[in-house]
Amino acid sequence: MEIKKQRNMGIDILRLIAMYGIVLIHALGDSALSAPHMSGCYIASWALYVPSLCAVNIYGLISGYVGVSSGTGFGRVMKLWGQVLFTSLTIGLIAWLAKPEVMTRGPVLNALFPINESTYWYMTAYIGLMFFRPFLNKALEHTDEREQKRFLLAVLVFFGALPLLFKAFPYDLGNGYSMIWLIILYLIGGSMARQKLPEKLSQKQSAMLFIFGIFLALGGKLGMEYLSLVRGGEAGMGDPYAAYTSPGMVLAAMGAMCFFAKAPIKGFWKELTKCFAPASLGVYLWHIHPLSWIYFISPHLPKAEAVGYRAALMLAPVSAGIIFISCLLIEKGRLTLFKSAKRLLKGHQ
Repeated sequence: MEIKKQRNMGIDILRLIAMYGIVLIHALGDSALSAPHMSGCYIASWALYVPSLCAVNIYGLISGYVGVSSGTGFGRVMKLWGQVLFTSLTIGLIAWLAKPEVMTRGPVLNALFPINESTYWYMTAYIGLMFFRPFLNKALEHTDEREQKRFLLAVLVFFGALPLLFKAFPYDLGNGYSMIWLIILYLIGGSMARQKLPEKLSQKQSAMLFIFGIFLALGGKLGMEYLSLVRGGEAGMGDPYAAYTSPGMVLAAMGAMCFFAKAPIKGFWKELTKCFAPASLGVYLWHIHPLSWIYFISPHLPKAEAVGYRAALMLAPVSAGIIFISCLLIEKGRLTLFKSAKRLLKGHQ
């Protein structure tokens, strides 16, 4: 089956929305999620956190949805590696100038070798995935719809549902923090593209799939937490239900993908998306580097112990918005600068 290579504005705007969700995860995790177990703020925080957490799976699915019809050259790997290295070195230099006392051996290594040191776990896993892309695309090309549906079912049951039932599961994927999980998401996203799943589902059906997935994840999380509380257990018993690998989180990400893949993005929103979508990954790189987050961002976020859990919960989306827009503009500036430098170099040749 031949897939036309074209820019999907719906997927691009989803990149931006998902990246905001990733920033919100970190803002919430820094304050509101520490609310007393099963309190109103605890439930509200997780109700906001779980849909945002789905954003990481969305990025994994997008990599396969788009990657199945794009090139797999080694140059792409090096370009991405270069972007990660440049951002990490820049942040390291800023930290060295502003807070030289924090630049001990560990932070220096994190800045100099961001992929090797897993400074960004997602980028380390994703660059590993990119080496397998030619083989993954071949696998998608030579399997039919029935086989790909079986694969999805196997993933949901074997890697999603069974770990919820057995604590000592032999094929643990680290709750999704691994290259193997990104490979699985790549294959699911590629299958969605090859089988044109977004075209087969209406936007209403896609939205319902997203809601159903969030209900499974959030309901499982809070349900297990409540049972644990009643039985005198410890907090966190429901965490596997809200992990990247849980069936609910996968289904929610698929629903969001299908919804936005056919969303009519026109006029002002189309132009805005075209302008800023290429900078979306940079938001992740600039804000979550340990030096950025620990020393420049986190100290300025509203803390629950200072403002209260309710205020921290209400302020988290605002803080995330400020971080998101700031990093988006920084990355847009970097892209513009690099583009101008490239043109200048070509002009002198």
